Amino acid sequence: MEFVDLTAERRTERKKAAARRLRRTGRIPAVLYGEGEPLLLSVSPKALQGALGAGENVIINLQVKTDGGVETRKVLVKELQTDPVRGMPLHADFLGISMARVIAVKVPVELTGTPVGVTTKGGILEHAIWELEVKCLPAAIPERVTLDVSALDLGDALHVKDLKVPEGVVVEADPEQVVAMVSAPRVEAEEPVAPEVPAEPELVGRVAEAEEPGGEEEGAKEPAKKGAAPPKAEAAKKPEPAKRAEAPRKEKEKEGK
Repeated sequence: MEFVDLTAERRTERKKAAARRLRRTGRIPAVLYGEGEPLLLSVSPKALQGALGAGENVIINLQVKTDGGVETRKVLVKELQTDPVRGMPLHADFLGISMARVIAVKVPVELTGTPVGVTTKGGILEHAIWELEVKCLPAAIPERVTLDVSALDLGDALHVKDLKVPEGVVVEADPEQVVAMVSAPRVEAEEPVAPEVPAEPELVGRVAEAEEPGGEEEGAKEPAKKGAAPPKAEAAKKPEPAKRAEAPRKEKEKEGK
């Protein structure tokens, strides 16, 4: 197990404005948890990032400067906030540990090899568990847990019980939980294509022998065009004056004679 040294200084202010002022000086706020009250600290973000380069669960010799000198404590990084753009640490929480006391930590699960079901049958490797919680002494914390998946065929799976961990490390997970498996490739169903209907050949030079029922008669007026003015109604004929009765005329002729 590798140990990394990191220097920290005590601080008293805990407000957000004080944290911003501290970052402007090139340091970041940190808190040390463990036995007793949490201890407010400040550390160099560059030095912390360099320490974490040794591994996720690296044990840090935290050297805290006090009025009476320097106090060294062994700690793990419990939580780390980083800048989303630059990736530099913004805040750190440390957990004080005892080298003689079992602790629970999470370690990464790394898959090695390429499954035979992927290379020969086009299967898909599914990584189900990326982190695993284990319990052990601080000196026995593994950097990672590896699992060889080369022998997996289509439908095969490896479980937590198949993991090989160092002596003294206890896995805190269901032994039957799947860690990795090879599933069959997903095939999308193709939509059925309607068969093409061949077009009927055009008849040239043939005349219809009979008209369709309900067809228009010869000489029928053409329908009025769209938008044309409606035809004017025919003027109503004036009634002819009634003929005078001829009886009185004949009587006058008789009188003249």
